[in-house]
Amino acid sequence: TLWVKSINNAVEECQAAEKSILTDKAMFTVADSKRDSRAAVARLLLVVQEAYDLVPSTTIRERHRSLDPYCEITVGSLTLKTPFLKRTVNPKWNAPMQFLLYNLHEDVIHINIFDNEYFSPN
Repeated sequence: TLWVKSINNAVEECQAAEKSILTDKAMFTVADSKRDSRAAVARLLLVVQEAYDLVPSTTIRERHRSLDPYCEITVGSLTLKTPFLKRTVNPKWNAPMQFLLYNLHEDVIHINIFDNEYFSPN
């Protein structure tokens, strides 16, 4: 019975995660403007191309590690990330991204570049 309980708990967690993902997807779909009072007013297409001469932090230099950079872009409440590239200070992502803008005066673009870390914060 212990295995059955564990399997049932795992199924419930999986269903909850799937429901959460579907809810998040539904938030970012553009509905017909007649039905939705908060329809997107614009669509921003952005391509993250590359970065040059990234400077590693002192912690990375002390550990004699290389950078594994990735770019994180946030517009409104949506955050998208590029894949991380191993061991480079001149990454070339060429990653397309799409954001829906709801208010042209308030939606702000935040661009951050992080070093991918497995066992510590990025």
